[in-house]
Order: sequence, then structure tokens, then C-alpha cells
Amino acid sequence: MIPTISWAQTSEYILLKIMINKVTNLNINFNNNMLCIKGSSSNITYNFNEKLYKDIDLEMSTHTYKVYDSHIDCKLKKNSDEEWDFLIIDHIKHRTHIKIDWLRWGVDDDDDTVNPTDDFQNLIKNMEIKPDGLEEPCLNKNGLEQYCSDNNCSDNNCSDNANIIQSGESSPCTSDEEMLE
Repeated sequence: MIPTISWAQTSEYILLKIMINKVTNLNINFNNNMLCIKGSSSNITYNFNEKLYKDIDLEMSTHTYKVYDSHIDCKLKKNSDEEWDFLIIDHIKHRTHIKIDWLRWGVDDDDDTVNPTDDFQNLIKNMEIKPDGLEEPCLNKNGLEQYCSDNNCSDNNCSDNANIIQSGESSPCTSDEEMLE
């Protein structure tokens, strides 16, 4: 069986995540720019032998993998800083067994503190929609989040006479034209 492999690249490295759960009898080789993976898990034998898309530095890539319960992480040193378009030459396997790991794509190798959860939370926070022309949200006397259209907010609480729109509030449209405006 062929394992699912997610991959990413930086300017110097190819990063692989080989999805084999609780692997045993693992053997990984990088000979002649071939990626050779053999291992077992839950009575399933995994075997993957494919030529890499570009050359790697074989001396730097021989012992660069870590085994975890759910997967194996590999780090291959590129032979040059050139971008790879694919992980392997066989494009059919790219469609079925190779995935791109967007969370690790282009991440600086020296930054070991990168936390994909933090990146996701920052992305969501930056995507929060705020109505145009309104200030930061504040809380009204009932504790509901509101956007103030004037500067009557004090101490992060909206005044009773502020022109406000509650977060998530909408007004009904009477026609399709109103909805498109």
C-alpha cells in the first residue's frame, strides 16, 4: 500500500509528513534521489519508491527523520535553492497520494516556535468583518458586542444614545434591488 504524504518546501529544505500510524519495521532511504519508504502498521505493509522531482543533498538527508505515533517527519536538504514544482516525477501519484502541507510551506527553518494553531487563529482574527466606517466593537449595558458609528464610547462601553449596530444584526430587504445595493 502507498502511504499518503504531505509535503512543503522552504528555500533550503523539502519537508515531508508520511502518514503511517504507529509504524513498525520502518526503513527510509534516499539513494540516487529516490525516496524509498517501507514500513508496517496494523497488518498493512507500506511501500513507496519514487524518483524525486529534483536532486537532494544526499549527505545532509540521510538521517533527517523523526517517528511519531501518527506520522513520520522527514527533512531533505535541497541540492539548490531552486523551487520544486512537485515532490516526485510521477504526476499520477501526486493526484492520489501526495498532498501539499500549506501550514509548513515556506516557513523559515530556524523558527521552531511556529504553531499551526496560532497561525490559524491569527488568520481567523484578521478575517473578522467590521462594518465600514464603524469603530472597534464595544459592549453595551446588556453585555452585547456592538459597533459604534460615533465616538460616544467611553471605557469600552457604548453610551445609550450612540448610533450602534449590534454584531450580527441585519435588516430585512423588501426587494432584490435593495439586497444588491
